[in-house]
Amino acid sequence: MYEEFNKWKSEVEEKEGCQYVKQTSQKQSGDKEYIYFFCHRSFDSRTHNNGKKSSKSGGSVKIGHV
Repeated sequence: MYEEFNKWKSEVEEKEGCQYVKQTSQKQSGDKEYIYFFCHRSFDSRTHNNGKKSSKSGGSVKIGHV
């Protein structure tokens, strides 16, 4: 059954142009096992600079020299 799910998931990922990833480990409840997948595009990126390089400081100051 898990092979069927992986085949279906791969087809959806290819069609939608995204990847579904596990965020947490598998959960067990009685005789059932739950695996939660999330679209990797569903979350904010960790960088908040919109792809721009961070600006450098205005220069360097060496000890004893200005």
